[in-house]
Amino acid sequence: MSDDTHSRLQANHDQLVSQYEGNLENVLALQETLIQDVLPHVTDELQMGGETVNWAKEWLQDTSTIFRLLRRHKFTRSFALESVRTILIWRVKNLLPLLSRPYTRVLRCLPPPASDPFGRPIVIIKVSELPLASEDLKPTLWLAIERLRLH
Repeated sequence: MSDDTHSRLQANHDQLVSQYEGNLENVLALQETLIQDVLPHVTDELQMGGETVNWAKEWLQDTSTIFRLLRRHKFTRSFALESVRTILIWRVKNLLPLLSRPYTRVLRCLPPPASDPFGRPIVIIKVSELPLASEDLKPTLWLAIERLRLH
């Protein structure tokens, strides 16, 4: 990696860390609202059982994910709340059923301590393992990305 590329990546990394630290209180407050107020409404709306509620709550407790969603909405709480609610409903309806599928080797994350220069996991995508039918491609990738998020 060239010094110029490395310095740009380092500057981007430093900016992200600064944004994260500067907005951590907002992220934690948003998470509390999501878990205390939004999750119960979604639970009732979708008639979710205990295991599904726990799965949804685990995702809402992922501080990095909630930070990225808040950042996507320029740290505007109301927009992020609505977005997270929509994503949560989508995850329960579309992603949760995929988790019972057999594991494929499409995406592999190297185990710690293997990481890039900024501490992020190294991911290998094995294209030969992708299903040929295009309708199967999206769910396979959704599942692989969720497994990566859990890593």
